[in-house]
Amino acid sequence: MVNCPTCKVRHNIHLGEKRRIIVLSTSTLHNTFLNPVCKSSFHFDLETVCGGRLQQLHKLWQHYYNKPGPPMDVVISAGLNDVARMLPDQFLSLAEKFRSDVMLNNTDNTFTMVGLMFPPKLTWFPYNASSPPQGHIDYREAFTTINEQLRILSVYPDNWVSFESEGCRSIKRRDPATGKKVSVTQHNLSATYWREYPHLDRALHLAEPKRAMLISRITRYLEFNMSPENITTLQRRAERRDKPPPQVININEMNNDSINNFFIQLEDPEYDYEFEF
Repeated sequence: MVNCPTCKVRHNIHLGEKRRIIVLSTSTLHNTFLNPVCKSSFHFDLETVCGGRLQQLHKLWQHYYNKPGPPMDVVISAGLNDVARMLPDQFLSLAEKFRSDVMLNNTDNTFTMVGLMFPPKLTWFPYNASSPPQGHIDYREAFTTINEQLRILSVYPDNWVSFESEGCRSIKRRDPATGKKVSVTQHNLSATYWREYPHLDRALHLAEPKRAMLISRITRYLEFNMSPENITTLQRRAERRDKPPPQVININEMNNDSINNFFIQLEDPEYDYEFEF
């Protein structure tokens, strides 16, 4: 028996669950479940590596979880320690390799990478209330490129979990060109939002009350997407997604032999057709 920090109850180490949920992160989510407000209605493993990079989390998964067993839902929140050290394509290549290994373990597994938040240490919005720290390098373009691809890479691109709006807010500003008010994004530059404030050149982590909201968002995402009903729906979506594009058949151009061959192939579920008359 263990006192589970995720569930806030005592239970057996081996739960015999039909699916296993694993959340891997860096210091972004480290010890978030020590906050009393963070409580999940179901168990999942939360493993973190402070200062870790995506490759280290990949090795962690390979060592502890890449074994025969029930299907697993893997959620990764990482990248803040990678973006300044590599190009977006290099990071995305590592993410794709991680996803490929998870799916190779079991075709019923799922893989999600959480969208990166935009910390002041690494990004700076033009409408921020102050100037950037001296020597600041803005990686907003790299963050945006990575998040766009992580959405596609994740199992639920239409209901994706992302931290890109955390620590930020939308405000109205008048566009000099049109005179109309438009919404723009800026950082919430205060100690309420960023742990390292006022040292914005080191502001990489949300303040503790806000940081607890991150794991709560992942919990809600899992509750909504990873229920047994949604897993069935997910498998159906994956089957449709992995099918080859339909072959277009023009009935008017078919002769007797091609019609006979067509009806033989039609019985094979691997074939998918669209008809033109």
